[in-house]
Amino acid sequence: MNRETSFFVIDDDPGARRMLVQIIEEENLGRVAGEADDGEGVESQVLSLAPDIVLVDLLMPGQDGIETVQNLKEQNFKGKFIMISQIENKDMVGEAYHVGVEFFVHKPINRVEVISVIERVKHALKLSRSLEQVKKTLLMLEDTNVVVPTGQKKESETAQKVLQIAGELGIVGEVGISDLVEAVLIIEEQGLTSDTPLKELFTRIKAEYRRKGTKLSKDPRAIEKRLRRLITQAQENLASLGLEDYHNPVFEHYASRLFDFAEVRKKMRELEGQKPFSSKPKVSLKKFIWGIHNEIKIVK
Repeated sequence: MNRETSFFVIDDDPGARRMLVQIIEEENLGRVAGEADDGEGVESQVLSLAPDIVLVDLLMPGQDGIETVQNLKEQNFKGKFIMISQIENKDMVGEAYHVGVEFFVHKPINRVEVISVIERVKHALKLSRSLEQVKKTLLMLEDTNVVVPTGQKKESETAQKVLQIAGELGIVGEVGISDLVEAVLIIEEQGLTSDTPLKELFTRIKAEYRRKGTKLSKDPRAIEKRLRRLITQAQENLASLGLEDYHNPVFEHYASRLFDFAEVRKKMRELEGQKPFSSKPKVSLKKFIWGIHNEIKIVK
């Protein structure tokens, strides 16, 4: 279950603070854990509440936004920052990026921009958490105190590689990740090809789940639904990365290898709030699953 995103808003303009809080609450973007009208002395409060995202005004009378971000970073604050400002001075913007600010919201505050920026930061947070989770998983798999039989060791190595890619796509924590790992293991161990119908692959996953006594639903239709949700989330995360930076190496590497690039572009435009299309962005389960398998073979 995904936990609710928490926010802390720092702005000396009470009207701006009120508007930001209202947008966050009305649009169900998360909960506002705290507010402050100046950066001076706010660090202890932010560190105590540990919000996921801090929205901080650039120019404030006591302590400006850049100094506030810098102080929090020095005290090992792990949350994300969104800078609020009507200033477009390139030097100040560059300094803000330098101290750890990743996104900006401009004044006067625009609801659509605030929602768009917050959604992108939430995606970045989700990716960061998934990467942390995959690191923990890999540490468990690499535990040198555990003696793994040769067959199981090979299986563990394949699972590691799937999880590494899933971590880059921000989907390690999703329910269907077990189905994806199992699908790649079966393709590798049973010598399936891309001509194998998905229905047959799902039936083989069902047989493996029965053999292993897994608690997940073994019905092929349930397996397909979990995988479709997983892959749809991966496409959304990748599209979000592309919006942030079109030359992001993860985006550039996987956008056409695991998806139809035209569908990824459609998802990017959808995330930007453009008008609905005649059909929603689609994903190809076969392209994604065999694409993951091909990536595994490349890194061997």
